[in-house]
Amino acid sequence: MNSELSHVLDSLKDQPRLQITVLGGDHALSPEIITRLQASSHEIQGGTASLDNIMRALSNGEQYHILHILAHGRYNKLNSESDLYLQDNNGLTKTVRDSDITLRLGALANLPHLVFLAACESARRDAGDQNAFVGLASKLVACGVPAVVAMQDMVPIDAAQKLTADFYAYLMLHGVVDRALAQARLLLFDPNSKTWATPVLTMRLKDGLLFDLED
Repeated sequence: MNSELSHVLDSLKDQPRLQITVLGGDHALSPEIITRLQASSHEIQGGTASLDNIMRALSNGEQYHILHILAHGRYNKLNSESDLYLQDNNGLTKTVRDSDITLRLGALANLPHLVFLAACESARRDAGDQNAFVGLASKLVACGVPAVVAMQDMVPIDAAQKLTADFYAYLMLHGVVDRALAQARLLLFDPNSKTWATPVLTMRLKDGLLFDLED
């Protein structure tokens, strides 16, 4: 997690209007990351990385524009759901079904504008399934989230880190989410690998404009 945060902070270092809140769970943040976050007046929240604590943070009255979840994930063929491995309130690993996540996020008064799921198979679906809203990414859009970036398959850690950093750097330049993901994916392109095609965007925006950065 420290390496992922370092890449993101590098890509966003020239964004003084940006406020980041980090819920690290029991994966202790390194002294270097803590120093960087504090130097930029970002917030570090205590507590486990549980769905309860994520919802508590999102319900505190502030408007969070982006929810970035870094977790292990898997697609469960038995129930056609994408599971995330978060923590329970005691810090132990807990499998959370996508239906539980969407039920609780969908009840928020102010939904994030973007959810970034840095979790394997969070956008996966069976090839023969005719239901458009299968998998966590599609279900989040169905419950009202404007845009969701997620992974169709397994993704190497180094590729995920590079994609995340490049995506946010481009997004902060122009605010257009589909353009930012296309640009970040292009930097991963390798004709001998399918990794560059693993991240996908699901959205309900007509023009892809997530933020008007001139406001």
